[in-house]
Amino acid sequence: MIIMIGVCKYFVEKFYPILLALCIVLIMKYYDINYIGDKNMDNAIEGVLTVSALIIGFVGAVLPVVLSMKNDSKFVKYIFEKDKNKLFMKYMKITLMSGLLTITISVSLYFRDDFSATKLYNHIFFVWSFFIVLFMLSTYRCINHMLNLIFSSDNEIGSKGDYVKKSKYEKLLEKNNGSDL
Repeated sequence: MIIMIGVCKYFVEKFYPILLALCIVLIMKYYDINYIGDKNMDNAIEGVLTVSALIIGFVGAVLPVVLSMKNDSKFVKYIFEKDKNKLFMKYMKITLMSGLLTITISVSLYFRDDFSATKLYNHIFFVWSFFIVLFMLSTYRCINHMLNLIFSSDNEIGSKGDYVKKSKYEKLLEKNNGSDL
């Protein structure tokens, strides 16, 4: 039972950006929310391009910090040693790929009038929206893990080298020098 819960958490963690982005786009399609012809579409494209470029730059700047901590922090070293599926690297790749695809689609939307007579014109807004949501959610997941690694404590590694998550009670006991509350 515990293994099943762990497997479910793993799949939710791995696939929630894609599934949630797909759900949002399907809701938009169901309610026919399509702003491809809106007069402010160019402003929206510029905003998405700016935010996407900033996020990719931020992730690119923070990644070396996390990787350099691999040698300095026992906890970060432990996490990278136990990451047999290279999940952290996959999360980074998905974030960067979805960001680059968001930028590419955003730039192509500047030329949307050239393909207004095609079937693609009716669907490009939904594809663009999917990649925007996917990029934002995968960015959140990636930055969340990076911040957890950056602000982690080596005290979370036990004497045997195992990850030890201490309860709030144990942390309070340590603060009070082992005396009962």
